[in-house]
Parts: sequence; structure tokens; C-alpha cells
Amino acid sequence: QNADEIRPTWWFMGSMWLLEVFKWKVDLFQKKDVYAIEWDLKKSNYERQKAPKWINELTENFWLRDANYFVNLKDSSNTIKFFTDRAGIDIDGVIYINQNILLHLLEITGPVYFEALKRDITSENFSEIMSLLVEAKTFKSGTLGTPKQILFDFMEVFSQKLIGQAEYFNYIQSFIHDVESRDIMMWSFHENENNFLKTIGLRGDIEYDTSFDFTYPVYTSLSGNKSDRYMKRSYTQKVTSGEQCSYDIDLQIQSTHDMGKKKRDNIESLIDEYSLDSPNLLKIQWADRNRQFVRIILPNDAQIVPQSGMQILDYGSRKGVEFFLNTELQETSYYNISYTLANTKCHNYDFKFYKQSWIPSYDIQMDINGEKYKYTQRKEDFYFEKRN
Repeated sequence: QNADEIRPTWWFMGSMWLLEVFKWKVDLFQKKDVYAIEWDLKKSNYERQKAPKWINELTENFWLRDANYFVNLKDSSNTIKFFTDRAGIDIDGVIYINQNILLHLLEITGPVYFEALKRDITSENFSEIMSLLVEAKTFKSGTLGTPKQILFDFMEVFSQKLIGQAEYFNYIQSFIHDVESRDIMMWSFHENENNFLKTIGLRGDIEYDTSFDFTYPVYTSLSGNKSDRYMKRSYTQKVTSGEQCSYDIDLQIQSTHDMGKKKRDNIESLIDEYSLDSPNLLKIQWADRNRQFVRIILPNDAQIVPQSGMQILDYGSRKGVEFFLNTELQETSYYNISYTLANTKCHNYDFKFYKQSWIPSYDIQMDINGEKYKYTQRKEDFYFEKRN
């Protein structure tokens, strides 16, 4: 999944593989551009689905590329299967693999020389280079006949590098970390298998009820560009004790479009190096506003204060709010959510912040009745407990 355009689970589905295994033997490993599958979908005679909220700003119909729209893995997986069934592809489950995995492996292997581009590919330059070349459709020739041909060709070279270095212990450690951070997730349409995936932690389940208060921000890009690559995010959780042990909470969400001159110069030098002349290429990469459809998951008993532009939702076992957030180039945007939590048993305050997969890091500040605690560059879920 492409980490430059954020989606709920968890990024834009650009490239797909069809994997068929029988008695532990791989019988099929087929690479697919998501648009190639959608071409078969468009030829299929089925009743088109109307695009849900936010997607309807981009397209009239719901398509496979946006099927991971839902906050939970079950609904996204079932929707993916809805489309693959109609494209004539029978699947037993879905494996979600985010770009982070490749970047983490590149950190282990070090630079990988790629003859097609006459340069080393690293964890630092992979996203920008591949994104530019795919969008410019420069290397479209090849067995797949897709702009993503250059990406598939690099994966062949990278696979050989992994096998050659054979640092399998480090690969396994990286894999374990990616599972824990929900950069690898699996869903099976067979109940026993799915229960097993949950047991071993591969389903990416979020256990909301392990803390008194929690927040799970879920971003979905409406930008039409790759600006998610440069977004910096921070959060302030201000908690004030109220009557009968209740807590009044103000959550401030801060998003910064952190694209400076050095990064711009690097992009422009790559455009010159590969003689890329596609129209609006800079704008597609980053030089425009970042626009997000944001869903914030909150505790079920949260009494949320309504405000303009916010929709409050009841999910049954939890609450949520939805809104749109626009951040202009090199600017910062803010959004505040206020809610109250009853506390009839007068428990000490504790709080869990769930990080959306792939977001590299975030800063968080806790303000508990005026006592401030600051945590920077968090790369995993965050837990806070205030003791008397």
C-alpha cells in the first residue's frame, strides 16, 4: 500500500499480488496493478456501488482502489472481496503490506544499486523516486504494461539483495516489529483461520477497552497529491477534573505541511535528472494543500461537544467524530475536540493513543490539571497513566 496517500487500512492500494499456496507450495505469484484489476471490473456486468462519504469527492462510484475505506479490517476486507469476486478472482483472505516494510528492510540491507536508474535506492529516497517515475509514466514498457513496471522491476533486484545478504535474524526482527505496528495485517474469510490470526496478533486488532480514555485518529487523503509524505502531526490532550470524579477533555490535533526548500530542491533535481515533463508533476508530488477526511474514535460514554463542521457518530461500542482538515503548503492547521467522561468509580485517569499505521512518528503532550508531560517522536501506540 502506497504510503504517500493515507487510507484507513492504511494507505492507497496501488500494487497487488495474487498468491496461491497448496500444501505449502507456491503455485501462483502474480503481480497486478490495481487499475488492471479495475479494468476487468469495468467490463463486468454488476450493479455499481455509489462512492461513500469523502470518496464521492473524487469519484462517483466505489472501486477496488478505495475499498480499504473502513476503520476496521473486517469491513475493508469484505469490500475488497466484493470487488475481486466481480473481477473473477476468488480469494480466501487478504494480506495488507505497507510500504514501511520495504523501507525497514532497506535500512537493514543498505543501498541497493538499481541499474535501470543508474543509482542506489535507499530507505530515504525510495518513496520520492518511485513516486515521481510512476506518476510520470516514464518506464511503462515491460511485461505488465503499467506505469508501475519500474517498481516491480526494482522488487526483483531488491529480492536478490535480500537473498544474497541472508540476514534472516534481522529480517525476522523487522517482520515482528511491523506486525506489532500494524504494518502487516491479515484477514481470512474462513472463521477458524481468522481466529488463529487474531491469536497470533496478525489481524491488527485494536483493544479499545484497555484504558479509561482513548483516541484513535484515522486519516484519509483527499489531496490528490503525495503531500502525506511530508505531514508532521502532534496532539495535546488537556484533562481537567470535573464534578463527581468526571473529566473534561480537550483534544487538539495539529497538522503541519512540512515541505521545505531542501526537499523541494531534491524533487526538482530528480525531475531534471530523469527529464520528466509530465504536467503538474510538482503539484502532484507535494506543492499543493493537504486535505484530509478525519475520523476520531473515542470512548462510548464520551459526551462530545458539537461544533461547526463536525459530525458526531455512534458506533455502538464507541463514539466517533468526522470532519475535514485542510493544511496549506508549509503551514499548520488545528482542530479541537471537547468531550466529558463520567467516572462513577473515581478511577485514576489513564489514556491510550492508537497510531495509524505507517505514520512515521508523532508528538504528544498531556496536560493533567495543569501538570504537563511532553513526549516526542513517538513511533508506536502511546499509553499514559496519572497516579495520585
